Amino acid sequence: MALPASDPFDGSGALSADWTVMVGDPVRSSDECVAGGLDSDNEAFWDTDAFANDQYAEIVFGGTGALGGPMVRCSGTAGSRDGYLAFCNGGSSIQIYRLNGGAYDAVGSAYTQAHTSGDTIRLSVSGTTLTVSFNGGSLGNRTDANVASGSAGFNVNVLGGLTSFTANNVGAAVSAPMFRGS
Repeated sequence: MALPASDPFDGSGALSADWTVMVGDPVRSSDECVAGGLDSDNEAFWDTDAFANDQYAEIVFGGTGALGGPMVRCSGTAGSRDGYLAFCNGGSSIQIYRLNGGAYDAVGSAYTQAHTSGDTIRLSVSGTTLTVSFNGGSLGNRTDANVASGSAGFNVNVLGGLTSFTANNVGAAVSAPMFRGS
């Protein structure tokens, strides 16, 4: 496979072999990615393709709930995981967190933004600049230089659900289908 990465989370069962689970038990259920157990944090990163350090991840919330978010520069498992997360709290705000050895540290203050089923959240990183976008519009930037590389991924909370995931390198050209007319 080649970037861009994409998963519509169709059907039910385990995640595809494209994913490495960092913590918890994210699974597909009724065309959504949800928590497979009672773990509050369920995180995975795309490991089929190598990402550049400048990358983005985007998720769409499903009907199960809007708790979780996209992740960039992810690596590790369990207590040794690193990366950045744009965490949507299920209603009124979005906070960027840095994962450092599995511990969450806030990067700046939270963005006040209502969110619900069907909303699209994107987290991108370019150099040390992290940008959160909501339904296509930028909410703003934060800077942090602690995590330099990794893969794109997601977090889904026990009360959340995701209907799709897409990720790519920032600035990557996406091939358009070729049309051959007469």
